[in-house]
Amino acid sequence: MKSKKTILLTLAALLLLLLLLPLAALQAEVPMRGDDPAQTGVFTISLSDIRVRDPFILAEDGTYYLYAQGGNRARKDSADLGIEVYRSRDLVHWSEPKQVFARPKEGFWGKPPIWAPEVHKLDGAYFLFVTMAGRAGGRGTQILRSESPEGPFVVLGEQANTPPEQTCLDGTPWIDTDGTHLMIYCHEWCQIKDGGMLAVKMSKDWSTRLGEPTASRSLCSMPPKRRGSGLIPSRTLMSPMVRFSTG
Repeated sequence: MKSKKTILLTLAALLLLLLLLPLAALQAEVPMRGDDPAQTGVFTISLSDIRVRDPFILAEDGTYYLYAQGGNRARKDSADLGIEVYRSRDLVHWSEPKQVFARPKEGFWGKPPIWAPEVHKLDGAYFLFVTMAGRAGGRGTQILRSESPEGPFVVLGEQANTPPEQTCLDGTPWIDTDGTHLMIYCHEWCQIKDGGMLAVKMSKDWSTRLGEPTASRSLCSMPPKRRGSGLIPSRTLMSPMVRFSTG
């Protein structure tokens, strides 16, 4: 026969186990703050607190990545503060911004202001397309590469990826059904008076233009815009975004 003391100790151990099981299950469901950078407690910024021009969001594995130039947050768009990313799980609560690209101070063509960064996952890597000033021909789009959506992003090529004689902005990628890599971008109205959308073939690693760009759309064919009680010709074309359709 077991002694009374042994029985009491066994009952006490079982009671303690029953009390600890719910706590262990709770800890398994809610990781400790700091164990994972993408957990509740890191998202301390409300959407209303974020100032962003030309926002772009990449969604991956349950996390949203919002990219912006650092000058947006500083309310000084000409500031040389690189590019930052905010993270969220619900598009409402966001993390503190993290810098993913700092402009090289030497040997790099691009200068502030920095415009319209967007990130795409292509061929297993992450590519940042961003517009900068600093060329004799005016603004241009630069492509950068990273192994992570949180950077750091590295410049591809020694010069802007858009043609040097063109004032360009808002480059965006497209991979055609036959595997052809293309960059779609806007040729600015301030240089040619009638803004247009062009496409240029790119190397598979997105570092080099292949051949000359071809016109995709001219604003001459677009309907006029309404201003006040009258109509004016369309001139400004920005931020192309390409979607595939079978119709």
